[in-house]
Amino acid sequence: MPRNKNCKPHQYKFEPKDENKLTTWMKNNLILYYTIVKNPMSYEYELIEGRNPPLNINKNENIINSEFRKKLRKLRKNY
Repeated sequence: MPRNKNCKPHQYKFEPKDENKLTTWMKNNLILYYTIVKNPMSYEYELIEGRNPPLNINKNENIINSEFRKKLRKLRKNY
């Protein structure tokens, strides 16, 4: 389901019932932390470098999970 009338071809969302399931899962399983920083872009780079989030392929140059990120990049491109 497209997010809105002007969305790009790869921008989709779930059906409302599935959005609700996902929201419930996130509320039960995720923790959100935040901090205020003077230079968010620099801090973002530090977080990516230090935490190596596997789904974040942008700016992630860590050798760990590099093969996974290559596959993910191809999948995203083909989707």
